[in-house]
Amino acid sequence: RLAGGCVVALFPEGQVSASDEGVSAFKSGVTLMAMKSGAPVQPIYIAERKNVFQRLRIAVGEPIHVDELSKDKPAMLAIQEATQKIREKELELKQLIDTERQER
Repeated sequence: RLAGGCVVALFPEGQVSASDEGVSAFKSGVTLMAMKSGAPVQPIYIAERKNVFQRLRIAVGEPIHVDELSKDKPAMLAIQEATQKIREKELELKQLIDTERQER
């Protein structure tokens, strides 16, 4: 589907996180799919709401082209580094939302 231009939404932690404490460790599935299809990864962070009346906060980052990150590297190292890069971007988006919340 990705190679055909479709959008696929995945939680890179392998599950929906139950808490807003932080971003859990990422699994490599998202990275592998992006590498095999050539599709970019669109990092998105959705902050937990304490109740249904609280505003939903979503931060969207720039697309990450993991195929560019993996050039001239052994496969396992490329997968690990690209997965870490995606997680770092997710943490940046979380920090953006946290900072915005504190400023209110």
